[in-house]
Amino acid sequence: MRAKGQNLKLTVMNAGAPVEGILIKSFDMTAQLEVQTEGYLGEDSDRRDDIYNGVTGNLELHFETQDVFTFLVAAVERAKNKTAQIQFAISGVVQLPNGTNPKIDIPDVRFGNWAMNFASRTDYGAVSVPFEARDFTYTAG
Repeated sequence: MRAKGQNLKLTVMNAGAPVEGILIKSFDMTAQLEVQTEGYLGEDSDRRDDIYNGVTGNLELHFETQDVFTFLVAAVERAKNKTAQIQFAISGVVQLPNGTNPKIDIPDVRFGNWAMNFASRTDYGAVSVPFEARDFTYTAG
């Protein structure tokens, strides 16, 4: 057995408190690793260095209450530097079939251009919210 989306408890935090009332449809996170290659005269192959550039990802949210709008407005207010106490983080715990519960924390999350979409009469309204952060931590569970 492997972990599924139903095994992930994902929480978006603002100033240490969970952001209530948002339905997270999907989540992805990418560790941004870069390989730099440089060739030098007299050497048979290029030298390589790796550089860590933080994490990026995306949240897809569905609408159930107006809390989604409250969250989005808070992200905009923080970007405008209007409210210093707004501090977003993302925390996720995966309940694995073997009984372990590893945890990933992404502190000081910054949100990018979000796009709201109501694709058709029968589709759920959604908003795609890309994010970036300097780093993440992993805790074995």
